[in-house]
Amino acid sequence: MAGDWLKMRTDLFTQRRVVTMARLLSDAWRHGGATVAPRCGADSVTRYAVIGSLLTVWGQMRHQGIRVDADLVVDALGLAGVDDLLGWDGFAAAMVEVDWLREDGDDLVFPGFFANHNRDPTETKREKHAERQRRYRERKAARDGCATVAPRERHRGATASLSNSHSKDSASSIKPASKQHQPDIKPPSTATNIEAIYQAYPRHVGKRVAHKAIEKALKHIGYPDLLAAVTEYAAAVSGSDKKFVPHPATWFNNRRWEDDREEWKDEGRNGKPKRGAEATIDAAQNWAASFRGNDSPDGGGQAVPRLSTNGT
Repeated sequence: MAGDWLKMRTDLFTQRRVVTMARLLSDAWRHGGATVAPRCGADSVTRYAVIGSLLTVWGQMRHQGIRVDADLVVDALGLAGVDDLLGWDGFAAAMVEVDWLREDGDDLVFPGFFANHNRDPTETKREKHAERQRRYRERKAARDGCATVAPRERHRGATASLSNSHSKDSASSIKPASKQHQPDIKPPSTATNIEAIYQAYPRHVGKRVAHKAIEKALKHIGYPDLLAAVTEYAAAVSGSDKKFVPHPATWFNNRRWEDDREEWKDEGRNGKPKRGAEATIDAAQNWAASFRGNDSPDGGGQAVPRLSTNGT
């Protein structure tokens, strides 16, 4: 089934928190405070607008954030980012007022998100698989008329039978295959690898969520390759203003190790990359520059107007 599902209660319209948010946002609209979405003056209409906006916020943040226990954590967004997403000033503050949202430094935390509004897809998959296995064993037991033996117990029984069939001398010479080729030096633990990658990254903020993001990234790329990519990125942006370097959790969640390395070099030389209208105008100026070689009156060329971000 395409897309993710988001669990929402059917009685949200009369839920206390929704009613409180609708009252707060309606009062602000009536008294000329925060700007509210059009046609949201009536309390009942405002409640419907609140429910729809909650669905948008929870759905978007589910994709951008990281699970920390039962909470959903989104780094470097801020309350203003939630308001900008909806085009509704004061909405994030209303969520804070009813304990659906709180600020933690530069991060936003949605308390109990996975307990109240959504489930971790991997956790749900494991539970469904375990339930299918349980039902299968029950059906098999009913057909056989006896209790089933778990695979681990069957393995233990086979091992005991094999051991009893040999003499003590021959049994002592048998070693498990996993013991024969065991390396002399154990590789670093996962926690050590995660901390090494975090320390190699050029900006050290949001360590807890950064560790979660690195742990998730290591499921897609090996430790040596990820460490090499982070080291190369740190060298590319060395000397840049730290405020233009993404938070580590953002970098790893967006799989920035897959970027073109030349883009890293441009980012390090120029600071914050150009985006939006600024990037479009910059590209247009580069294109226009190819026609300016003969733009003098006696050169026969046609002058190309300069562009700017203020529309002139």
